Amino acid sequence: MDNKRKTLDSYFSSSTQKKSKSIVSQSDDGNNQNITLQSCDSHTSRVTINDEPVETSLMNSSQNVNVEKEQNVQSEEKRVGEVSADVIDISRSCQNPPTQPKLASYPRNNENRSFTAKWYDGRPWLEYSIKTDTCNSYYCRHFGAPSSSSNKKPQTDAFVNNGFQNWKKALDKSKGFDRHLQSNGHILAANNYAIYQQREQTQHNVIQVLGRSRTEQIRRNPERFIKIASALLLCARQTIAIRGHDESESSSNKGNFLEILKWASSTDPVVKSLFEDTTGNSTYLSGGIQNELIKIMADQVKQQITEKIRGNMFALLADESRDSGGHEQLSIVVRIVVHTDDDKDIIQEYFLGLIRLHEFDAQTLSNEIAN
Repeated sequence: MDNKRKTLDSYFSSSTQKKSKSIVSQSDDGNNQNITLQSCDSHTSRVTINDEPVETSLMNSSQNVNVEKEQNVQSEEKRVGEVSADVIDISRSCQNPPTQPKLASYPRNNENRSFTAKWYDGRPWLEYSIKTDTCNSYYCRHFGAPSSSSNKKPQTDAFVNNGFQNWKKALDKSKGFDRHLQSNGHILAANNYAIYQQREQTQHNVIQVLGRSRTEQIRRNPERFIKIASALLLCARQTIAIRGHDESESSSNKGNFLEILKWASSTDPVVKSLFEDTTGNSTYLSGGIQNELIKIMADQVKQQITEKIRGNMFALLADESRDSGGHEQLSIVVRIVVHTDDDKDIIQEYFLGLIRLHEFDAQTLSNEIAN
C-alpha cells in the first residue's frame, strides 16, 4: 500500500489531446472559389484557394488554449496589423468580443456620410472604433496569418491595418465589405476563428465534466468515511488486532480491518467503491489514517466519561506494572458513582489508558496522572 496519504480535511474539500487531420471544403457560388483547409502539422495548416496553396498558422492542438489567453496585448496588435496603440475602444485580444457600439448618430465625413449600425447585421466580424471613426475586421486582426509568414506578403487591407473609412464604397461589392469578405486573408482568419471557438467550447465542456465528477466525489466521501470508521470501531470493541503482518495485494490475509471491508464490499456498493474508485494514495485505508481515527474515537469516549464525572463522586486509581517488553506502564482507571432514576447508585469503572514511565519518582508519577 502506498505510504503517501492525504489529511482527513482534504477528504471533504470541494492529456494529452489527440492530434487530428481535418479537411474543410467551401464553395463560393458567386466567385467559384474552392477552399480546402488541411492540417499539415501541429503548427500550420494548408488552405487551397482556387488550387493555390496558402499556409496559415493554427493553434497547436497539443497546447493549452490558456497559453493564448496570457499573450501580451501589445505583441498581438503588432502581429495582426500595425493598429495604432492609442486605439483602445476596440477589442485588444481574442478574449474580447467584437466591438460593435450602437450609437444614435455616427460622425459624418466631408461627403456627409457616416457609419450605420445596420452594417453589423450579418457581419459578426465587423468592429467599429468611435475614437477613429473607422471599422476593422475582428477575425483578421486576431486570427489572421502572421505578416512574417514566408508565403505571405504583409497585409495592406484597410480592415486589418488603419481601419476602413470609405463609407461611400462600404456596400460596393468590389471595394467594401463584400470585397474584404471574399479575400483570401479573411477566409483564412474566419477558418481559424471557427477552430478556436470549437476548441474553446471543448475545453469548457471538459471543465464542466471534471467539476461534476469532483462534486460527486465530495458527496460520496462522507459515506465512505463512515464505513471506514465503522469497521475500525468494530475491531476496537471486539479488542481484535486491526492490521495484519502482510497487507500486500498478494496476501491471503491482510488483517481484520481490511478483510472486514473486503467482505462488506460484496454487498455494499459504497465499500466496494473504496477499492475500485479511489487511487492508491487516497483510499484512506493506511495505518496512519487508522491510528488517527482511533485517537479521535478515544477522545470522544473520554469526553463522555468526563461528562459523567462532573458533579458526581469519583476516585482515580493508578497502578504501575511492567509489560512483556520490559517497559514500565502506568494504568489509569477512574471510578465513579452514577445516580439512577430509582435512587439506586451504581459504581462504574472506566479504564482511561496506559502511560509509559521513564522515571519513577513521586513527582513524575504525580505529573503524569495530572496531565
